[in-house]
Amino acid sequence: MIFSEITDQEFSEFVLSSNQANFNQTLVMNQVRKDLGFETHLLGVRKDNSVVAAALVVIIKSRIKSAGIYYGPILNYADFACLEFFTQELKKYLFTKGVVYCRINPNFVYAYHNSDGQLDNNKYIAQKEFNNLINLGYIHNGWTKTGIDASNRWHYVKDLSQYFDSYENLIMSFRSTVRQRIRKYQKNNLEIRELPLDKIDIFLDLLDSSASKHGFTLRDRNYFLSLIEHFQKAGYLKLLCAWSDNIPISAALFIIYANECVYFHSGNNVEYIKLSGSYALQDYMFKYCLDKKISKYNFLGFEAVFDKPNGVLDFKRGFHGFIEELPGSFDLPIKTLRYKLYRLLKK
Repeated sequence: MIFSEITDQEFSEFVLSSNQANFNQTLVMNQVRKDLGFETHLLGVRKDNSVVAAALVVIIKSRIKSAGIYYGPILNYADFACLEFFTQELKKYLFTKGVVYCRINPNFVYAYHNSDGQLDNNKYIAQKEFNNLINLGYIHNGWTKTGIDASNRWHYVKDLSQYFDSYENLIMSFRSTVRQRIRKYQKNNLEIRELPLDKIDIFLDLLDSSASKHGFTLRDRNYFLSLIEHFQKAGYLKLLCAWSDNIPISAALFIIYANECVYFHSGNNVEYIKLSGSYALQDYMFKYCLDKKISKYNFLGFEAVFDKPNGVLDFKRGFHGFIEELPGSFDLPIKTLRYKLYRLLKK
């Protein structure tokens, strides 16, 4: 096996061939990271002239120099030999860059749950993959309950594959309250428009309104400008807004990559929340996914609290999907003593 930097084409082709493919590990996101001033590297492992592992690595300079692999690396975590080789070579590579540790959050499903959080014992639990990481010196950052951050551990997902030929069957699979809200928005004659980049302030204002209400912290304007510009140009993004009498009432950003549509960010005008603009946007994208035969509809993160009211989760599970629990984030120490001191000072 050979570890090295790989070409753009090698990286893209390998990622797209994997069931771990996601928009964070793309050439487009590589450009976004560069726009924001980060140093990036496309690294991989070749075996018999074929790529068997790949990662977009971002180097971050703050109090100490660290690296991040968001929703990656992309490889077979059950293949201990490949994971071991990648890990050893990554440590050597990052050591020469002065990196103290590398944080990864792999994009494999650790376990599946139903909407109420109950474990689905009939589906594969990735204990071997998790153990391989621990045995190679990765330090797990805990079985966190939060899911609304840079490394979402909990995803709410709807499988659309059985509904490609019947939009009506898809609607009937939702909870009755969601069906009522979809019918309500249709009666309200809301208009859905795609927002161009020069109208981004409409989206950001609605996003800020929702963030203030729910206590979220948003990324800055430059992040959204770069993200929307590059993903729109690549054809991987829909920035939608629902209007009522020419007033923007709800907006959402969706990223479509490989066989997945990700409901990434959204915001609402709280004064018009009863018009069900957010449901209008979801309905629009469901129809889009059925038309394009995109089977995985990912509502992304939520707080994994199931025994009390949970507004974000309650909205998502109204669409009657299931939960993917990811393994979370891991730290790989590169300079062990400095990393231990860093962790000690953080406590």
